[in-house]
Amino acid sequence: MKITTSTDRMEYTEPRHHGSWWSVIAITFGLLTMNLVGCSAVSGFAHGHRVPCLHGCQQAPLKLRDELKSGNSAAEIAMAQREMNAMHLGNAEFWLRQAAAQGDPTAEFNVGLDYARGLGTKEDSAKSIYWYRKAAAQGYLYAGYEIGLDYQYGRGVTRNFVQAIQWFRKAAVGGLADAQYALGYDIGLGLGVAQNYAIANYWFRKAARQGLGIAEAALATDYFTGKGCRKNPIAGTLWLRKAAAQGVVIAEYDLGYTYQLGEGVSANAEMGHYWIRKAAMSGFPPAEAALGIDYALGRGTAKNYQKSYAWLRRAGTQNVAIAEYYLGAAYYRGEGVAKSAAKARWWWKKARASGPLPEQGQWCRANARKADFARVYNRAIQTSSNRRPAGSKPPQIRSDFPSSCGFYPEISKILGQQGTAIVRICIGKNGRLAHSPTIVRSSGVRRLDVAALRFARATSGYWIPAEQHGKPIGMCEKWPVRFKLWMPINGVPDTMIPIEGKVLNH
Repeated sequence: MKITTSTDRMEYTEPRHHGSWWSVIAITFGLLTMNLVGCSAVSGFAHGHRVPCLHGCQQAPLKLRDELKSGNSAAEIAMAQREMNAMHLGNAEFWLRQAAAQGDPTAEFNVGLDYARGLGTKEDSAKSIYWYRKAAAQGYLYAGYEIGLDYQYGRGVTRNFVQAIQWFRKAAVGGLADAQYALGYDIGLGLGVAQNYAIANYWFRKAARQGLGIAEAALATDYFTGKGCRKNPIAGTLWLRKAAAQGVVIAEYDLGYTYQLGEGVSANAEMGHYWIRKAAMSGFPPAEAALGIDYALGRGTAKNYQKSYAWLRRAGTQNVAIAEYYLGAAYYRGEGVAKSAAKARWWWKKARASGPLPEQGQWCRANARKADFARVYNRAIQTSSNRRPAGSKPPQIRSDFPSSCGFYPEISKILGQQGTAIVRICIGKNGRLAHSPTIVRSSGVRRLDVAALRFARATSGYWIPAEQHGKPIGMCEKWPVRFKLWMPINGVPDTMIPIEGKVLNH
């Protein structure tokens, strides 16, 4: 599962089944459900034919019994609910089948739901859609929404986002909050329609105003990112609280980081830990990883390496890369577990296979916008170079000079390894490196020295060559590259994010 955080808020939760309260009936006695396509077996009781007083109706009120005998479908559904409340599941099944046989849309929808989930019958997407369409033809909004999901994910039909959008829109216009969220989700991602954040935000807002928790979380995302609306972290936090209060796990997780980052609310590490713990207790792997890191760092709670290891292990076994990196560090240091270099290497190898540290790309881009790297690097070159020939001008960097993002070794971040490597680079007349860079002075950590050389090689071709009397010349420089970690950032999963290899004066 891809980790989702407060700084990657466009990762909305995919639309999924949100059936009516009758879904509970279908699920509960699903194991008793029969093959309902052949409803002709009971159709003889429908359309005014009197039904024997069977399956528990002897205990029903007299008026309900009379309505049942007349074949009233509403009474049959009421009787099914009554039997369900009494946990007489067989009787409840009988009366629900009676209603479905008469074309009641609620019963038809639940029959389709049974086939979709394979409850009490062999899973059959085609039969599921058949019953959904019967219910949708009578204006049952949830049936249309489920058909949209079938097209969205290719269940029983060829995957078709255009068809999904059409079905979602019908149900959304009818006022179904789940369909409104699904429609906003597809429009926000450009599935089956041109991407439009403002329209997506419109549908999220309509669903959120009906109290749909996941829509409240999506609307909060829009406020934090400024997608489709004006950026407003305070409003984002308010909607996150609403969603979190309903137990929406991604909202609990994001609200925890909102408190730790102090976005739209006063920073509060303890409250951040509280909400992250709630999300972790729900089994959300990124939250489990974050909670383990909280215990390792003592962030919002007392340090506890044993608890840290336990939570990191839960997330690590679900391929959450950041948890795997921290598990390697726990074994490397012997924190909460017996020290083992072999197990540390095993977890770090697994982490590399799972992917880079979360947030790395987003934070790199954010830092690149905030810092004037051209000014930083140029000043460093000017002040740290050797004596230059008279009339010469030092090499400069181009505006598209690469960032050092991604060159800081992940393991070094987790272990807190920092240092400055002095690299000798020779820049030719064409702005490319004339020779392979070399380490003049080690950072003290071999892994960082290797990273510094990799970064130096990546800058080839992005230099404006040195000049003498207006003509380009080759020139060698001693270039100090520092790998330094930020102080732990409240709430960010990797907790220690590198300042992007800034060049410093020496």
